[in-house]
Amino acid sequence: MQSLFECIPCIIRQSLDIARLNHLNEVKKLKLLRMVMKKLENIDPLQTTPPEATKWAHDIIKKYLKKKDLYAQAKKDQNKLALKLLPWAEKEIKRSKDRLLTAVKLAIAGNIIDYGTASFFSIEDSLKAIEHQKFAINYYPKLKKALKHSKNVLYIGDNAGEIVFDTLLVKELLLQGHPITFAVKSDYVLNDALMEDAVAAGMHKLVPVIESGSKTAGTLLKEATPLFKKQFKKADLIIAKGQGNFETLPVGDKRIFFLLKMKCVYLGQKVNTKLGDIILIQGNPLLSKKLQ
Repeated sequence: MQSLFECIPCIIRQSLDIARLNHLNEVKKLKLLRMVMKKLENIDPLQTTPPEATKWAHDIIKKYLKKKDLYAQAKKDQNKLALKLLPWAEKEIKRSKDRLLTAVKLAIAGNIIDYGTASFFSIEDSLKAIEHQKFAINYYPKLKKALKHSKNVLYIGDNAGEIVFDTLLVKELLLQGHPITFAVKSDYVLNDALMEDAVAAGMHKLVPVIESGSKTAGTLLKEATPLFKKQFKKADLIIAKGQGNFETLPVGDKRIFFLLKMKCVYLGQKVNTKLGDIILIQGNPLLSKKLQ
């Protein structure tokens, strides 16, 4: 998906958030923002995905701050908080009339944990509200139908903390007899989940966990490892979490079911959804028609 012009001020806002997170003084904040804005001058939004543009800005920030992981402590904190909330979420599934649907919704609720699109969020509020929230785009019946015939599921994760709630959906899929491979990032990207986060969440005890190789938010297949490409090709059903994957994975691939909360007003307008809406969509047909 090509970037929207509105992505540029969002990247600048995100850069300022990182500066605050790292307690930079006003002089250093200004210097950092000027460096980022200079880089953004050379970006053609029509030829660049939002995650790619974000990565270029973050590369500058990492070099300036001399840090590989800009969200190291934040990710640890979100994993700990999610693990504390996990027993409550497990009880919600046990008392549910449709365990799979509840697990899907709770996994989407976890997608609120995103430092790329928001400075402040409440995972507790997101979890409690999700039960009564209706899908803005609902392909759940098609997901259930596709699962009946699937023999190889690839689950592409998104954020740290969120991955804890992904274990709920993975467990439900395993109970239905679906072999699953879970994919995490290979490098430090925003607060995206890495192998260490999969271990913290206990995902590695449930299913094989592999690294995607992608160095941007979302999943760019041109960056993927040979193993990930093999699993991607082999999978007959793919679950992809978050807006980054929604923006970067191939459009029109009906094997892919995207699970996300809409966190961008402008992207939401393009696909007829509002900020905060929950989405379960197959193959990304709306994005294919409206943005490509």
